[in-house]
Amino acid sequence: MLNFHKLMQKLACPCKAFDTGPSKIHGTGVIIQKPMKKGSCLGMTHKLRDDGGWEMLKPLGNYNHSSSQENAIIVRLPTERKVFLMKDLFPGDEMLVDFRKQPDLEQPQPGWIE
Repeated sequence: MLNFHKLMQKLACPCKAFDTGPSKIHGTGVIIQKPMKKGSCLGMTHKLRDDGGWEMLKPLGNYNHSSSQENAIIVRLPTERKVFLMKDLFPGDEMLVDFRKQPDLEQPQPGWIE
């Protein structure tokens, strides 16, 4: 697990180690293009709107849900959300997030991959 100091060092983190492409889970997903280490930040997924809601940002906002294959976590900051890897990922891996850990965003629907 990342400690807070290391996490804050990684917040200026955008890298182009991913792209969007066909998902094995559903529709379009975030697909890793080069090896990435656990704890790496891929960038911002959402920004806070003036009305207090969250605006999903492309391309990282294309992440898909899985509770059993979760390999990334969305970290909520005061005005944005960023995604960090929970394990090493390799080219062709899809970044997957457990939506239930973000209760104020979209939630899994019946039949979604667990």
